[in-house]
Amino acid sequence: LDANVLSYDGIAVTLVEATPVLSHIFPATTYAGASDETLTLLGSNFVEGATVNFNGVSREATVVSSTHLTTEITASELTDAGTYSVSVTNGGETSDSLDFTLLTVTFGETDISTPDWTAATHEKLDAEEIIANLDTVFDTAQVQRMDITIDAANWNVMQSNLASLKAQLGGSTDFSLMDDPIDVPCDMEYNGKQWYRVGIRFKGNSSLFGANSNKLPFKLNFDKFEDIYPAIDNQRFYGFKKFSLKNNIKDESLLHELTACELYRDFGLKSSHAAFYKLYVDTGDGPVYFGLYTLVEEVDDTVLKTQYNDNDGNLYKPEEDAATFATGTFNTYEFAKK
Repeated sequence: LDANVLSYDGIAVTLVEATPVLSHIFPATTYAGASDETLTLLGSNFVEGATVNFNGVSREATVVSSTHLTTEITASELTDAGTYSVSVTNGGETSDSLDFTLLTVTFGETDISTPDWTAATHEKLDAEEIIANLDTVFDTAQVQRMDITIDAANWNVMQSNLASLKAQLGGSTDFSLMDDPIDVPCDMEYNGKQWYRVGIRFKGNSSLFGANSNKLPFKLNFDKFEDIYPAIDNQRFYGFKKFSLKNNIKDESLLHELTACELYRDFGLKSSHAAFYKLYVDTGDGPVYFGLYTLVEEVDDTVLKTQYNDNDGNLYKPEEDAATFATGTFNTYEFAKK
């Protein structure tokens, strides 16, 4: 008998390779000129030996499970803006393709000067130094001001990318399979000092897709673009690498996030620090007041560094129902490993 044919009780059974089904890829969008990227592929009928085709070029895949693959895309494949096809092959069967998009982000001159840079304000700090800066960054006795400047072309990229994500979502409220919005560089000013080419993107699920255009939530990553701008290698904001700027769209009092953070710490629990900031954003026509935001410390940054003895172990982020405290809502499948 042929190697693909089994015989049972005199009956020949032909084995057919299952056709892989590709449902989602993450990320589905990044910027032209990005560094090496790990691509996550979700679907079904993935088997050992499966390969991923990116722009017609096949490469090995790591089979995490029959529904989950990962593969590597090199920086040399991410140089030119455009749309590229992605598919999965099992033996001789290939899935339908999905689009991977490289957007044109304006970076300008990459050899930049950083006149406001000091070790105390712009570089990595140890845990004790970061703790000493908490009262400066998260001063709850006053409302501080933060100014962000984004190139007009990059602001348009952020807006068009958000529109694409909204179209992808349609009328659904299932945000678990949504791609992250695109990052672009911005400059940030605080207390007369500037931070350079900080990565900024929209953030959130219902807080983003349910927000009006005048108060959108953001995420900041201070060394996101250090590979493009060598002068900002390991840039930090008083020791902090990442922040969320939350718009509190579901909280008319604007107090829930800040109050909860303080209560958790008062109870002896680990929690982010938070404080109010007035946010002004300049996208080419001068500073515009976006509103009162809550600046929140990111868990996977300084919370681990300052509130835990070490960073061993796994960090999980609850999504959807897993993020509530309601009786009967706890589950494991909505916890994403970070």
